[in-house]
Amino acid sequence: MEVFEGFKTLFIGMFIFFVTNLVLGSFGPRSWLIDKYGIIKYRAGHSVLSLLGLYFIIIGFSSRPLFPIYYPSYGDYKLTGVLMTIALMFLAASFSSKEFTAITKHPVLWAVFIFS
Repeated sequence: MEVFEGFKTLFIGMFIFFVTNLVLGSFGPRSWLIDKYGIIKYRAGHSVLSLLGLYFIIIGFSSRPLFPIYYPSYGDYKLTGVLMTIALMFLAASFSSKEFTAITKHPVLWAVFIFS
């Protein structure tokens, strides 16, 4: 079916990417492939296969059908902007001044918490 073409491409790309990085990158097959082809050819092949998988993931993700589950309200957009501003202020202040740690011990953790 045409509806699932994007998903097929996405799953093929994910399969190629994960097989390349999990199976071929593990210690047993990795050392065998390096012994057989050499480190340069192994790295080139691993890079090409990873990029091919990433390409299929991007193409499949961009051509998938859109199934909206949640429609945020106008207030949600405003709340997101306010919370992101506060989170970025916490993050920037934690790296720029030590006086900010008098307010809270771990401003980076607060920034990540508010961001999430």
